[in-house]
Amino acid sequence: MSNADRGKALPKTEQVQTVACALCQSEAQSPFQQREGFQIVRCQDCGLRYVSPRLSTAALDREYNDQQASPTPYYINTSPEDRRTFEDRLGRIEQHTRPAHLLDLGCGPGTMLQVASERGWQAVGVDLNRTSIAHAKSLGLNALAGTFPHPELGDQRFDAITMNDFIEHVPDPVGILSQVRQHLSPGGVAFLTTPDAGSLMARLFGASWLHVKPREHLFYFDRANIRDLCQRAGLEPLWMGAMGRRRNLRVVRERLGEYSSLAGKAAGLMLPTALVRRWHVPINLLDEVGLIARASN
Repeated sequence: MSNADRGKALPKTEQVQTVACALCQSEAQSPFQQREGFQIVRCQDCGLRYVSPRLSTAALDREYNDQQASPTPYYINTSPEDRRTFEDRLGRIEQHTRPAHLLDLGCGPGTMLQVASERGWQAVGVDLNRTSIAHAKSLGLNALAGTFPHPELGDQRFDAITMNDFIEHVPDPVGILSQVRQHLSPGGVAFLTTPDAGSLMARLFGASWLHVKPREHLFYFDRANIRDLCQRAGLEPLWMGAMGRRRNLRVVRERLGEYSSLAGKAAGLMLPTALVRRWHVPINLLDEVGLIARASN
C-alpha cells in the first residue's frame, strides 16, 4: 500500500504516546523528518530514528485489523512474486541451518509459511492481523493471531525464526529480539529484513522515501543500529547485506509514480496494464538490509 493511499488526518491525542529511544532509553532527541502529521526524531545518543509521538498499542491494533496497515488483500495479490522472494531468502537461511522447525513473525496471509512447508520446514506463523491469519488458516497453514511471544507457542524452540519487514513495526524491538533468542534451538538462526535508513535512497529522498510510513513503521534502522539491536538482544550477526525482492511490474510502475509523476506517466506508457500484471522482476534498490544472527555465547 502506498503512502499516497494513507489518510492524512492527525491522530487524536489519546491515540498517541511519546516514547524514549528503544535502543538506549535516552530521552534526548532532535527533530529529523515529518510525514503524515507525525514527527520522526533522531536519538542524540545512539542515532536511532524513530516516531515520537507515535500511535498507541491499541491504535496500532486497530490500524492492522481495520486493514489500514499491511492490508491482507495487498499481500494476497503479491503472493506470486513474494513466493520467489521467500525462496531466495530461505535458500540463504538454509546455508546456516537445516530445514526443521520454523517460526515466521509477521506472517501475513501465509506466503512464507507455504514456501517453507514446501521446502521441508515444519512452519508456524504469528500475525496481529486477524484477517490475514484467517486466510492462512484457510490454506491449511499453522498460523496464530496475536502478538509475539504468543501463549500457544509455550516454550517451543525453532531452528529458524524469520522476520520479513517486521522489526520496524513493533513497539519494543529489543524485547522482541530477546524473546526470539529465547525461542531459538541450539544452533538456530534468526533472520530479519528491514528498510535501511542509512542507504543512498533514504538519504536522497528524505521524508519522501517509500519506506517512511510513520503510522506503521515506528523505527528507521541503519546497519549500525541493527548490529546494536542484535547485541542488546543477545544475538551475534553471522551475515548482513542488501536485500532485494521480486516485484510485479505493476508495483514497479506504481512506485515510480510515487517518486515522480513524470516517471509514473512514462512507465504507464512503456508498461501497459496487460503486460505488468503478468511479469515480475528482481528489484534491489539497496535500501533494505537483511541479517542472519545466532544466539551469542
